[in-house]
Amino acid sequence: MRKLLPPGILCLAFVAAYTPPTFAQSDAARLQGIITDQTSALVPGAKVKVTAVATNRVLETTTGGDTGAWSFPVLPPGDYVLEVSKDGFRPVKQNVTLQVAQVANVNVVLETGTVTEAVVVKEDAALIDAASSDIGTTVETRQIKDLPLNGRNFTQLATLVPGVSRGVPENAATGQNNNAETFRYQASSGAALVVNGARPQANNFTLDGLDNNESLVNTIVFFPSAEAIQEFKLQTSVAPAEYGRAGGAIINTTLKSGGNAIHGSAFEFIRNDNVDARPTFAPQISEFRRNQFGGNVGVPIIKDKLFVFGDYQGFRQATPVGVDYASVPTSLMRVGNFSELLNTRTSGLSQGYVIKDVSTGLPYAGNLIPKTQQNPIGLNYLNAYPLPNISGKVQQNYVTQRNQEQNFDDFDVRGDWNATQNDRLFARASYAHDKENTSTRLPGLPAG
Repeated sequence: MRKLLPPGILCLAFVAAYTPPTFAQSDAARLQGIITDQTSALVPGAKVKVTAVATNRVLETTTGGDTGAWSFPVLPPGDYVLEVSKDGFRPVKQNVTLQVAQVANVNVVLETGTVTEAVVVKEDAALIDAASSDIGTTVETRQIKDLPLNGRNFTQLATLVPGVSRGVPENAATGQNNNAETFRYQASSGAALVVNGARPQANNFTLDGLDNNESLVNTIVFFPSAEAIQEFKLQTSVAPAEYGRAGGAIINTTLKSGGNAIHGSAFEFIRNDNVDARPTFAPQISEFRRNQFGGNVGVPIIKDKLFVFGDYQGFRQATPVGVDYASVPTSLMRVGNFSELLNTRTSGLSQGYVIKDVSTGLPYAGNLIPKTQQNPIGLNYLNAYPLPNISGKVQQNYVTQRNQEQNFDDFDVRGDWNATQNDRLFARASYAHDKENTSTRLPGLPAG
């Protein structure tokens, strides 16, 4: 039996976010820009306000000095409304969508006029990461939700990015070698990502800006449910210095959070051999059971202030893993009769095997051990084995179909609190209890 984490082990994350500084290895976005007038002159002292659509959180700043520049350095990914105003100019209102770890520039041109003559830009701003060195691709909520994802392993979507593959088949990070650290999602290659030729162990996984790397073989620790992920960004080259650590890619994942509106979903995916067709050249349909289910919900606790989001995903799978042969004692051997070993046809030996009395060195007649010399402990040992189910053979006379069962239970709970205009705090608890059982070669014995 394999267990990723014992029951009750939680990963707790507490992160406080406030406007002036930024954080190392953060999933937060930065929104910045320059305000000019129609003559391209900088506009100092303009009021800039950004409002989060989901939580109605409002942040305000003004363009500084003679630069006309403004910045909101720490914003959670999501949809925002940007408003710019200054006396003598027509206000501008614009929709903005920020992605995980994005540095977005929005430059606004103010037109002269009155405050009642507002300019409303309905389309989202075309955001340019001119202030960031990294090269990467963001996989958004809609892609995670709508694209085919057999097995619900979100890392499969990373292979849509140019230069990303699973690498050499059956490498350690795929789970195909059945390592205790990587057996999860082995059917969909686990978390093995080869980015621009670097080894899978060279990557750096983060979840909500926090380390999500297993330390022994450097694979992922928590596999968040696809339903719970807001988006993730795969930074494939020239990552900013604050990430450090990895020579491969940065896989920066952020979970959804609650908002003023109640939102949620539920899902269940079932695969069962009872509804499968028999493959053309197969004698029968292989046994297969898979059930994957779960859901998520986000709710407001205090409107505009406190929000909670939770998700759960269960996984139940039972599959055959191959036929095994073993040599077990025959019914005659269990009463001290080893005469079958003298027959080269049944024993499979090139010559008969003679059993000798260890006290005299002389062979037993007919390979029959007298009852007076039979050890009851030895007889119990022989009787612990199952009886042969292949007749006429002494070796490889028992065949069994081994089965594998995987039971996963994973959930996250996240709370977001808008403490003040400039202070925001979130806390997340993640739980993973993923175990795998493989049946033994010999029923009743801990073999294999």
